[in-house]
Amino acid sequence: MSNYCEKVRIIHHINLSVSVCIAYPDCVSLKEKFSMESEQKKLFGLSLFLYFISASLVLLINSDFAGARADSFFYLKMISSANPRNSFPSIENYEVATSPVFVFLIGLLNLFVGNNLGVFVHILYILLAIASLFLLSHLLKPTRWQVSAPIVCLLSTSGYFVAPSIWPTSDTPTIFFALLSLVSLLENRDKLFIMSSFMLVSTRQNFAWLLLAFLIFEIYANCGNLKNIALALMRYIPALVSLIFTFLYFENNLTPQMYNLLNIKNVFQLPNFLTSVQIGLSMLSTVGLFLLFQNWTDLIKTFKFRFLTLVLPLSFFPLGYNFYGVNQKIGDGLGWISLLVNEINLNIFSVTVLSSFGLILFCVLFIQGILLQKSLPIFMLICLILSSLVMQIPFLRYFEFSVILIVCLSLRRPANLLSSLSNWKLSILSLGITLLNLLKFSA
Repeated sequence: MSNYCEKVRIIHHINLSVSVCIAYPDCVSLKEKFSMESEQKKLFGLSLFLYFISASLVLLINSDFAGARADSFFYLKMISSANPRNSFPSIENYEVATSPVFVFLIGLLNLFVGNNLGVFVHILYILLAIASLFLLSHLLKPTRWQVSAPIVCLLSTSGYFVAPSIWPTSDTPTIFFALLSLVSLLENRDKLFIMSSFMLVSTRQNFAWLLLAFLIFEIYANCGNLKNIALALMRYIPALVSLIFTFLYFENNLTPQMYNLLNIKNVFQLPNFLTSVQIGLSMLSTVGLFLLFQNWTDLIKTFKFRFLTLVLPLSFFPLGYNFYGVNQKIGDGLGWISLLVNEINLNIFSVTVLSSFGLILFCVLFIQGILLQKSLPIFMLICLILSSLVMQIPFLRYFEFSVILIVCLSLRRPANLLSSLSNWKLSILSLGITLLNLLKFSA
């Protein structure tokens, strides 16, 4: 590691590992650091403005967007009943899919706020949403805030981010702890990572896929260094303990039986390829506008045999639904799948093709030429798709943020598609993303 990078790490008070510094070279001068902080403040201000505008529109247009308001009733009920002064709710009366670890920890608030619990939880969730936007701005490390504006728009105007912050479910703390885990991983802040990863799977246990992607990345980055790999494994132990406890509490399952009974029409056989269809459609709606600003000459050059051998198997996962599961009816409440099939009457084959195109588009736009240097986003996408196959109940709200997180990480570097665009093109792209997210409010 060069002396220059050593000095910069002292300035930042961060001991980055050699592998992460190679994969994410954030070594900057002091002058650049101050400039970055100034741009970060501008980006954070923009995200706050867009968040509060979007929150107002959600309340006006569709207050129960993505079912967050309906789900919130059960979450507030469970949190209220998890009062440490009383006995913890039995498994027969457990009505949410979230781990009892999270429910108990939030239930501790009963000791301090009493009858004001509902108001306090609402305020807490709004603060967590604001903190999430701050973490995103910090993660992007903008050298010019306009370049990162389209990325910020992806999250701050998404109803899947905004609605659950208004109506408390498990989404908002999940988003916060996912971002905190990612930031602490990249900055090698071990204690913070241990805490945030533990809380992440304690809030939404299916986000173990993200920690698995992190672990694969760390093993890949430290290939040949058994000591670093062993130390990395130890940091995941608290999160694993939380998962095991949840598994045992739910009687050898990661969700309570009540959850399946309440969603009986949307319980699919395993492997559930419908989940990969949702991920592909989310990817298509998230990155589709970026295609308009792609350099088509460079795009054509990416279609090489080595690239296609990676892209095609990954992108064809949604097509598996046509061979395994097509006879099961697609019900309401499954996001774009329900909308396209039940409202627009597209056949399921066309829907799976669109989904596959979304995955191909992501790979073409953001993974081209950087597979060896920036493997974390592709590890995350692979782990998300594979882990989704064992989810019996598909639900778009569970995947939208995951897709946004992967795209944000892929675009965070200065040397990417966005840095070559002029400010007016960046403004058009930001506006287009915002309008598309607002259009989703009516879905």
